[in-house]
Amino acid sequence: MDQKINRLVLIIISLILFVFSFSFFPKNSVYAILEPTLVKDINKVPYGDIKYLTSLNDEIFFQGYSDYKGYELWKSDGTEEGTVIVKDIKGGFGDSNPSNLIKFGEYIFFSATDGVKGVELWKSDGTESGTVMVKDIISGSSSGFPADFFVLGETLFFTANDGINGSELWKSDGTESGTVMVKDIRSGSYGGMQNFVGNSKFASIGNILLFTANDGTNGYELWRSDGTSAGTYMVKDIYTGSNSGANPYNIRKDFIVINDILYFPGDSSSGSGIWRSDGTSSGTYLVSSIVSSVSNFVNYNGNLLFRGENSQLWK
Repeated sequence: MDQKINRLVLIIISLILFVFSFSFFPKNSVYAILEPTLVKDINKVPYGDIKYLTSLNDEIFFQGYSDYKGYELWKSDGTEEGTVIVKDIKGGFGDSNPSNLIKFGEYIFFSATDGVKGVELWKSDGTESGTVMVKDIISGSSSGFPADFFVLGETLFFTANDGINGSELWKSDGTESGTVMVKDIRSGSYGGMQNFVGNSKFASIGNILLFTANDGTNGYELWRSDGTSAGTYMVKDIYTGSNSGANPYNIRKDFIVINDILYFPGDSSSGSGIWRSDGTSSGTYLVSSIVSSVSNFVNYNGNLLFRGENSQLWK
């Protein structure tokens, strides 16, 4: 009994000392490291916003709003004086809406409009003079709408619409002449790669780009590209015929590479489930159909974890 009382007394004394020890720290010292601080109040109106934060060298680039220039390209080195607008691309109060920012080489690439050329491909080295349009994909005021940027080696892949072929696969080396359509996957103006907002468009294994596309005959299926027209082709017709075996609506963000294997939700005549691919037809097959409703793919230490039936965690 005495031992239990002594043990209880020691626990109580330890708790008192633990709480009392905090009184020796300066006030708020525990929270100083965690408390965020405002770098700069660039939005003087309540509906202002910042988006697409992307790093280049020692600076962060983003779409920022100011009440006198609208939504434009900004950068910050983390200090108030170093947080500035890079360029008023669309002069005056109009918005250039720089979007889809991505680092490629020593530049930030993005889509924007100067009010004359429509939404096209731009790049910036962080200076006003070095912020320029790369290419007017659709000549004039119409928009090419470059989006879904993905860097693979020394090539920037994206989707765009030239006004003739619809939304198709494009690439750029950062120059006007080097910004071209890779292949007209679906002949005509409809395009083989429609924009599915919020979906993962691309993945890669080695130097091979993987994506879903519709050639107008086989539905949306798994495709690959090495950046050339001849090297851009369908990997496998997962769901034979005009049905889609790799539907972007179903895949959404679940297009993930683990140990050089692509995993994605797929559909075939035999059912739905998790598919895998190494980029070849023979290496593309159904892994499991035990769990047909799958989503939220995550790479955890080389294992595929996902949300399965009844919102349970599977692997």
